[in-house]
Amino acid sequence: MPKQWLVKSFGLAGLLLSVIALSAWAAGGFKRGVTTATTPSLNDTPTATQSPPAALSPTLAVPSDVEQSFAVFRLKRTVRDAVPQLLKSRLRKETGENVQLARYARSIGTRTDLYLVPGVGQLCLRDQRGSGGCALSRDLSSGTLAFAEPCPIDGATGSVRLTGALPDGAHRLYAEDASGRDQYLSLTANVYAADVPVGSLPITLHWTAANGDSGAMQAPVPSDAATYSCK
Repeated sequence: MPKQWLVKSFGLAGLLLSVIALSAWAAGGFKRGVTTATTPSLNDTPTATQSPPAALSPTLAVPSDVEQSFAVFRLKRTVRDAVPQLLKSRLRKETGENVQLARYARSIGTRTDLYLVPGVGQLCLRDQRGSGGCALSRDLSSGTLAFAEPCPIDGATGSVRLTGALPDGAHRLYAEDASGRDQYLSLTANVYAADVPVGSLPITLHWTAANGDSGAMQAPVPSDAATYSCK
């Protein structure tokens, strides 16, 4: 049986998470019931092979499928949902995110606040510094809004911080490594964040959906996360 896992504080690294996030939802597929994602090496050098995506005007409304699947968007906004100015200034224009529609999700420790921000046909998860990324709204039930940070500023050595969001009703979420070791991850306002050891890759996330179906996806952990030097 999975052991209880104490969620620790969370800090996102912007550039790293952007690369991993784009790989997660762009390259995801299904194999033996598990959504898989490209897991690039931390030492890979990005190459510019395509033109930058075109800028989009901020979405005027929360995508209907997001509103139906995330209860927080069916509630009226409060003062707590207002995002910091730093986050506003760092949003990527090609996603069409609208901070006026954002919802506060949870805090990790005393240093990090997480927000769910709707975009054009997608949902984004951001911290107060603008780090994070997005997933297509049609793919959210597959767990594709997920990120991995191998070197969290306040995390444990030899661990990777897994962060993401799942639709309403998801429960019994846990991470399982290649050796079969597993740990529960808590969900608060649809969002999870936990430090998981990376001694045995890959790491697979498992959960039960509201309708009772089982979901699973390979966490987008870089292939060399266990040996990468964070100095």
